[in-house]
Amino acid sequence: MMIEDLVDNITLFLKDGAASAIPRPCSEDEISKAETAFSAEFHHVFPEAYKRVLRRANGLAHNGLIIWPAAPESLFQETILQANTDQRENFSDDFIYYGQIDEELYVFDINTEKYFAIEYVGKSVWKKFESAEEMFEFMLKRALE
Repeated sequence: MMIEDLVDNITLFLKDGAASAIPRPCSEDEISKAETAFSAEFHHVFPEAYKRVLRRANGLAHNGLIIWPAAPESLFQETILQANTDQRENFSDDFIYYGQIDEELYVFDINTEKYFAIEYVGKSVWKKFESAEEMFEFMLKRALE
C-alpha cells in the first residue's frame, strides 16, 4: 500500500471513531516554510516520503504512532522542528527524528545516511530501512495493526 493510502486509512479510522479533531493536510507553502526552517537548523531537507504524509495530514497520532507535523497543529505539542530540537538535546544529535511509536524512534542517521528504527532505551537499532519511503510505510502499517 502506498503512503497516501495508509494515511487515508488512518484518517478514515479516526473519522469513524468520532475523533475530536483530525489533522488537516499541510499546504505546499507550509511544507516549504517548515522545510526551510528545518534545513537552516539541522542542514537536512525533508524526504519526499515525509512530504507525502504531510500533503494528506499535517502530522499523525494514532495507536501509539506520532509523526510530527510540519506546521503548528492543535493536536500536537510540537512540530517536527521542535521535536527534533528536544530529541537531539535529550537523546542524541546523531539523528533526525520523524516519528515515534511508544518506545521506538524512527530516524535518519546523519553519520551513515540510513533510516532506522531504534529503541528509545539503549539506542539500539532494531530495524534498518532501505529508504525513507520504506520507513514511513512501516510506521503507518504498524499504526493500523
